[in-house]
Amino acid sequence: MRIRREHDLGAKEARARVQQVAAGLERQVSLQSDWRGDELHFRGAGAKGRVSITDDSIEFNVELGFALMMMEPAIRSAINSALDKHIAQ
Repeated sequence: MRIRREHDLGAKEARARVQQVAAGLERQVSLQSDWRGDELHFRGAGAKGRVSITDDSIEFNVELGFALMMMEPAIRSAINSALDKHIAQ
């Protein structure tokens, strides 16, 4: 699953906001994450992926395991809601 959103925050502010979202997810769904440059790599039960950040965009690339594939619409919606809340100005 790929979700891309443009922004006008700059890479530094976008990274700070993505970090806030990741911290919340780590608490809620036992997600583990680590930064590698301007990419946040994450993994958890049944999902893994990365969030790439540039000066003007954020892109989620998520691989869902078989058990979560049926929940893709709900997961996509949750990611879009988080982007709307934390990235949109």
